[in-house]
Amino acid sequence: MSTENNKEATVMVDTLENLEVDNIINDIVNKIKVTSRFMTVATNQMGKTNAVMHLMRAIMNQPEYINDKVRMRAFDPAFNFRFKFDAVPYVDRTEYVHVPDDAQSLIVDIPFLDASKKKEAIMEVLLSDFIRKRNMKKMYNGKVPYHNFYIVDEMQNVWGNYALRSREGESALTVFSESSNYGMAIMGISQRFADVATGIVERCAYYLVGALSGSNELTRLSKMVSNVKIVKRVRTLKRGEFIFIDKDNSEYFMEIHFPVFVSNGKPYPYQSPTVITETNKVGKIQAFKNFF
Repeated sequence: MSTENNKEATVMVDTLENLEVDNIINDIVNKIKVTSRFMTVATNQMGKTNAVMHLMRAIMNQPEYINDKVRMRAFDPAFNFRFKFDAVPYVDRTEYVHVPDDAQSLIVDIPFLDASKKKEAIMEVLLSDFIRKRNMKKMYNGKVPYHNFYIVDEMQNVWGNYALRSREGESALTVFSESSNYGMAIMGISQRFADVATGIVERCAYYLVGALSGSNELTRLSKMVSNVKIVKRVRTLKRGEFIFIDKDNSEYFMEIHFPVFVSNGKPYPYQSPTVITETNKVGKIQAFKNFF
């Protein structure tokens, strides 16, 4: 660990030269699990997907996951996870009436051109789980029996500046804001902070920030974190280099270089272990519509 001491601030920067990458990533995942709201932001081709896949693998390596106390959904509008991640099932949302909910981990392809359809596909899952976890908390006397992780690529499709200006947007904001109450961790990915609604960005407890470009993005980051060293460093980050930021304590941050992700197997088509009837399909869709 290297420590810079000066009269203005004490900044601790942990690098992979001193700490094992797996320990750092596991620490990040544990923090996300507690606070539930997290964003990865970097310009195009700077390693966002690569970094997030390391986090996804760490989620699946947790002891709670092995004991079926953790579940994960990765929403994939650009086929990034489907062809690069480990051996977990995937579904093409265009081929299903609803997203299956009986797989512990699932990659959900949402290759719709219409942004509203992408939002509906994601919100169907989030709302269904939100209602389910709320009911479970009642049944388990205020406790949640398991944690959910949701990786949302292109998160502006759900929580963008314009996406929240509707009744459906209010529901999306409610789910994001109250997710920590029900053990639902939402991990968003975007190229720019400016693409995501300010109310959503400000509700995140942690950020994983790669290289940013443009004065607007840097100005927005400087308003979110008080540490000028972070803003200066973000200007010079290279592909795969990220800074993990605690919004409420930006004097402490971790600089991480994520190695190239090497998949353990390949994602494979989902196969249902149960029979899904048309009645169940329609019932789930109707419940989703009735929420609004």
